[in-house]
Amino acid sequence: RCSLIFEASEVKNGKTIEAPLPMGIVKLIAEYIERYRPLLCNGPTTALFPGENGRPRRANAMSRTVQQLLRRRLGFTVNPHSFRHVAAMLYLWERMKIVVEPTGALAAAAARAGIGNG
Repeated sequence: RCSLIFEASEVKNGKTIEAPLPMGIVKLIAEYIERYRPLLCNGPTTALFPGENGRPRRANAMSRTVQQLLRRRLGFTVNPHSFRHVAAMLYLWERMKIVVEPTGALAAAAARAGIGNG
């Protein structure tokens, strides 16, 4: 069994959170660590998301990288606060086969990225 644990000092309400991970997520993380993480740095590391030097990437660097990637794929900027909402929407579209009809910029971005119902 694997869990994400957020210590009380890391969350707004001051209470430790332990969130069990589904086995499918555990397998994806294991595959990432085995296949892709070694491509990110020049040697051994214990960091989940290492920089080239093997040390953990800073939060602002991760944020910038994710924003740039999403801007290229979706055609608009997704800030770190709204990233979880976009991730949930993409999950529902692809995994749950929920029928959603996006409009406006979201519809155009979904079409460019090849996701959704279109």
